[in-house]
Amino acid sequence: MSQLYNKDISGPKEIDLIVPLLPEIVRIVRLTVSGIASGMGFSIDEIEDIKVSVAEICNRIIIQAESISDRCLIRFYIFEKQLKVSFKFESKKPNSFQLFDEDDIFGVSIVNSLVDEVDVHTSEDEEIVTLSISLKEN
Repeated sequence: MSQLYNKDISGPKEIDLIVPLLPEIVRIVRLTVSGIASGMGFSIDEIEDIKVSVAEICNRIIIQAESISDRCLIRFYIFEKQLKVSFKFESKKPNSFQLFDEDDIFGVSIVNSLVDEVDVHTSEDEEIVTLSISLKEN
């Protein structure tokens, strides 16, 4: 059983990370998700896949930031057998923001092949991207 999940607590554990949208911050996000996934019992290969997916989403958000003062809220939801990672701009999303455009089949394919589910919730003021990864039985 996961070291990070406690059955006595109803619902998932949540960890919030608010980061500036700077390229050098991606490695901190990768390190954070690696520690969480490792503590949950994911294999080394699964952790690498999670890190690649998280970095891909981070990089796409950073590229489209309108200001260096923009920040991203990354929330890690830790369930007994699943990790969800959601990303959203701390303030209003940029007007022209589009996570994946029609021409970017490669980026979509990378993320979709490495995680179990990619959910994009879009409204006028915000866009929340959530990656879901289930813990496989060994």
